[in-house]
Amino acid sequence: MREIKQLTISNLKQMDIKQYGEKKSVIINDYEIVIDTKFRITKIQAMVTEMLKKQEEVIEKEPNFDITVLTTFYIIKTFTNLGESLVNSTLEDDIKVYSLLIDNNIAQELSKIFDGEEYKDEMQKFLDYMDD
Repeated sequence: MREIKQLTISNLKQMDIKQYGEKKSVIINDYEIVIDTKFRITKIQAMVTEMLKKQEEVIEKEPNFDITVLTTFYIIKTFTNLGESLVNSTLEDDIKVYSLLIDNNIAQELSKIFDGEEYKDEMQKFLDYMDD
């Protein structure tokens, strides 16, 4: 029989580190990129919220703009260390950076990683959240 423990803030923090603390390092074009191995629901929520806010900002200027074309970029921004330098970025900044990632084949390589077997469950978690 398993020992039942009291749930404390300290225990929550330990569980969080155990579940979400692991990162994966990949090298693309001689640059290291650090990727979350597990996707926090709260990070998914923050990503979707950011996308919706940016959609609202641009809708007046470009009523037909569809933010979902940038979903891959926002996954990269949210779940890699590349997002650390993009805090409070504008939609224009995001589009410029995504263009650079595409032109330098980094977006495509990261997409292969996120589409791979290792990230199947995490991407499903993302898709399930988007369906709700």
